[in-house]
Amino acid sequence: MSGIPRPPAEPTDEELDRYILTRYALLGIDVSVLPESDSDAPMDLERLLANGRSILRQDVVAADFEI
Repeated sequence: MSGIPRPPAEPTDEELDRYILTRYALLGIDVSVLPESDSDAPMDLERLLANGRSILRQDVVAADFEI
């Protein structure tokens, strides 16, 4: 084992989905009322999770920015 720390592996979509759903649950937001996938709905679970994954991945890029 070398003394140089390695960055952790990038989380999978499934891992991020679990994290996102857990965060909503802890906030008391019931996302089970959303349709699974409905392009006519203002929001559905598929888009909610895709948006959440995108935001989390962008935060990682922003956090790695050197000042």
